[in-house]
Amino acid sequence: MRAVKSVLNASGRIKRECADLDETTVIIKAIRDMNLPKFIAEDVVLFDNLFMDLFPDCEEPQVDMDVLQLAIEDSLLAKNLQLNENLVVKIMQLYESKVTRHGNMLVGLTMSGKSRAWEILQDALNLLNLDERTKQGKDEDKVTYKQVKTEIINPKSISVDEFFGYYDNSQNPRQWMDGICSAVLKQMCSDVQTVSRWMILDGPVDTLWIESMNSVLDDNKLLTLNNGDRIALSPNVRLLFEIENLAVASPATVSRAGMIYMDIDELGWRPYIDQWILTKKTDFGEDYATNLSEMISKYLVKILTVKRTYCQELVKTSETACIRSLCNLFDALATELKQGEEENRTDFLFYIEKWFVFCIIWSVGATVEEKSRREIDNILRDIEPMFPHTNTVYEFYINQEKKDWAPWEEKIPNNWKAVGKEFHEIMVPTVDTVRNRFITQALLAKDS
Repeated sequence: MRAVKSVLNASGRIKRECADLDETTVIIKAIRDMNLPKFIAEDVVLFDNLFMDLFPDCEEPQVDMDVLQLAIEDSLLAKNLQLNENLVVKIMQLYESKVTRHGNMLVGLTMSGKSRAWEILQDALNLLNLDERTKQGKDEDKVTYKQVKTEIINPKSISVDEFFGYYDNSQNPRQWMDGICSAVLKQMCSDVQTVSRWMILDGPVDTLWIESMNSVLDDNKLLTLNNGDRIALSPNVRLLFEIENLAVASPATVSRAGMIYMDIDELGWRPYIDQWILTKKTDFGEDYATNLSEMISKYLVKILTVKRTYCQELVKTSETACIRSLCNLFDALATELKQGEEENRTDFLFYIEKWFVFCIIWSVGATVEEKSRREIDNILRDIEPMFPHTNTVYEFYINQEKKDWAPWEEKIPNNWKAVGKEFHEIMVPTVDTVRNRFITQALLAKDS
């Protein structure tokens, strides 16, 4: 029934925006708007085919949202982000869902773009609001797009009592202590109605706190506290949950909220690395950026394919997170390298290529288990035979004086002795400690 009601609410909104549409077309668009955001790419195709079978003569209307889409694209560019079509579509779906429902959930793995989606939507709406008030001279209560202000809370960082509130029994008589959520919600509901307020609940869904939000997500829009206080959500207040999955969420909770699924495979790692290369092009020139693009095609795509197909990880990681680690490590180690006066451009670019391969080994290849490292070793040697023939590629680093590969054993002190230390303070240097310290210190030096 809640799904039916949400479709009817969406139908009313669409009919008011496009009064000339017939009812069948309005219902079809409402059903699509309420369901498409929660589907993965494969399900969207099945959903479209189903609609074509049920309604062969009816096409989905195209509502004019060009103004919002342009504002979203401007906001993406302002944050130095790529104009990824999938991300823009998800942001538009988030807007349409927020217009219909006061409670929505952004669901997806880390690095799938959940935070960026609502941040960009907030910036776009604020941009349109400013444009309406300054250029068109509209009053704040007559603008189409309201100004947006957000409050961010991590529900899992505090206890349930600290979240909703509790009685302090140590005082006589006992006193009621407001929780963070209830205090923030009261302040948001008392704010001026011309400003749209979003509460972002960024943390894993847990039955300990999410079930108490059911009455807020329902049409009642009412949060009842243990002391009897009731906080009614004002029309300008919206709840947005940013979560990884709905594994412990009950059907009652899921049915009350709008779902926007952010598919990490649909977004992919390309937007991140494309923007990184664009930054290098600005800082170091066209030649440098072109060389990086060639190395990505030469090494990265093949290694990711091998890792995805043949390798096992001790802890599952996303490809986008590994790509981000690759970019950070390369920035820390290779960004400051300068071409020597005695070497030509080709030798210098090959030296940069060695550093790029080194960064791949200790970012994308660092997460695989010991047996799978052989697969990474084999594919790297097949792509470019630059390594010594002994051991695996994990056993070598780049000697900056020789500008070539050298074994990690060179960095281990030959005459090391534990002098002046207690037994529990002794750290015997090994290959593992040497290379872990090298990578860690490089990343820390970059961020300092």
